[in-house]
Amino acid sequence: MTMITKPPSIQNTYLVLLLLNTLAASFIWGINTLFLLDAGLTNTEAFAANAFFTLGQVIFEVPTGIIADSLGRRTSYLLGTITLAISTLLYLFAWQAHASFGFFATTSVLLGLGFTFFSGATEAWLVDALKFTKFKGTLESVFAKGQIVGGFAMLAGSVGGGLIAQFSNLGVPYVLRAAVLGLNFLIAFLLMHDLGFKPKRSRYIFKDMKKIFSTSVNIGLRAPAIRWMMIAAPFGVGVSFLCFFCNAALFTKALR
Repeated sequence: MTMITKPPSIQNTYLVLLLLNTLAASFIWGINTLFLLDAGLTNTEAFAANAFFTLGQVIFEVPTGIIADSLGRRTSYLLGTITLAISTLLYLFAWQAHASFGFFATTSVLLGLGFTFFSGATEAWLVDALKFTKFKGTLESVFAKGQIVGGFAMLAGSVGGGLIAQFSNLGVPYVLRAAVLGLNFLIAFLLMHDLGFKPKRSRYIFKDMKKIFSTSVNIGLRAPAIRWMMIAAPFGVGVSFLCFFCNAALFTKALR
């Protein structure tokens, strides 16, 4: 425990977890469409499978947030790495077996579930731990370092995944992703502890979900300053995803 009770150690743990998590995620970004098409899906089915990933994030965002608050940020993070590793291997199995669209869609929902375990939990753990250890610096500086590390990992993972697939096959980046997630789980298990955090135990999970939803509506949609940002967000994100997948489709068509 003494290894992580100083702010520099907490920051380093956060940066390492962020590096490995982003690296693992980005390994497949450049080849995922090719992967799905090579598994036998049509263009429509490949993009629909990605849509089910987003659906999983929408469905599980609030429930996994409650898990992080009731069981701890560390537990939530560990569950995320396990879920993502298993669902990644299921994706690999589906590719090898040329499974049906339904199998890919279900696995995509599980991938979305895995990412929701991370959503906010890592940052909340960092803030609580730094406050507990009386960190004298600014959170902005730590998050800035995180942005740099995340950007580097994203670039390295995306390019590296494409190169690895080119010189081996489309399944190898998925194997590497699962392996990096396993390493991430081990590091989080050893170094990530809930400092300065007291779990909020509750036996009424659905009641808590309803409360969070109502609070989101009251603070978000009913607040004029925030309402239009929330309404505009789906359009902004939707256009970015549309451009990304259209470029992927054009690239795939050019390769064929």
